Amino acid sequence: MNTGEKLKKEWIDEIPSRPLPHDTFVTWFDLSNLIDIQSNAETVTMIFLVNEKEYKIFISFPQIGGIRLYSNLTGFYCSRQNKNIECIKCEDGFNVIANGDTEIFIRKSVDNWSIEILHSKELINSIHGKQLLVGFDEYENVSKIKLIGNISQNEIFTGLGERFDNIVRNGTESLLWNFDSLLQLRENAEIDRIYSYTNIPILHSTKGYTLFINSSYAINANIGKNSLDEYVFDCYGPTFDFYYWTGEFTDRLESYAKLTGYNILPPKWAFSYWAGNSAIYFTHANGGNHMQTLEKMMDGYSKIGTPIKTMFVEGVIHKDKNVYEYLDKTNTHVIAWHDSQYLLKYKPDEISMKKK
Repeated sequence: MNTGEKLKKEWIDEIPSRPLPHDTFVTWFDLSNLIDIQSNAETVTMIFLVNEKEYKIFISFPQIGGIRLYSNLTGFYCSRQNKNIECIKCEDGFNVIANGDTEIFIRKSVDNWSIEILHSKELINSIHGKQLLVGFDEYENVSKIKLIGNISQNEIFTGLGERFDNIVRNGTESLLWNFDSLLQLRENAEIDRIYSYTNIPILHSTKGYTLFINSSYAINANIGKNSLDEYVFDCYGPTFDFYYWTGEFTDRLESYAKLTGYNILPPKWAFSYWAGNSAIYFTHANGGNHMQTLEKMMDGYSKIGTPIKTMFVEGVIHKDKNVYEYLDKTNTHVIAWHDSQYLLKYKPDEISMKKK
């Protein structure tokens, strides 16, 4: 085990880094067997035969823009208002249009089908049945979803939230699952930088589209790492819910913000000077006397004429009420980093015994 692997193991085993997503073994089935297409005023329904069962996918055109591709098991964000659509039957499929620049063409062949996504009549992206897969677990329940997309020559992808390697996502793999990513900041750690504090399942393409995966489950995003001409989103859980937006980048971001919500404007004091340090610093500085460390810090800033309105405290210091009382006297706001999980008082088997 090299140094990087040892650091990674120690870090993963720390309580703040848990829990990692639980992977489930599944048998994959693609959605190539399309048996029927139906439509109404707002929705196209595609019906597939998958693992000897019917599986339905719906397509709508949200009022916020773009198209939505989803099943009965949708994500947290819901575009409640949809545009009316016109579904025009053609020789080899259906042209589906709505009020706006985005439209789709559904083509049906003998053993497959495809959805072409167009913006102002220009082809932007396409998906076919063998690129959408559902995974059935041992109980015959859908437990995973997989989306495979095409990567064109010179096409560049960005997004996926906070990352520690590159802005460009081509040739990378990321685990979209929020937890403590301290080890990513250690430049000498020889590990794949796939983890992050803040993951967002949104991918922007220079071809003129944005893909948002509306799921709160973990997602493994492989953007051309295994194969230069395709990206793969391996989605944990049964949620099947994808938004595609086309057009100018700012318009696509606006649609995303309309769906998920806009950032709040912080209070005025949040834009003034901040101070603080890490949990390790407050634990060991001045022999572990964090109150003395804090007082020295505040006194030092006062001497150089820099007013501190916000103090960031982490680790042992954020659990000490004396810290808050001291900073309250100087009208200093306190922000703290907390472990993003609930610590169980009992082990899982003890909890099940208590329920009995």
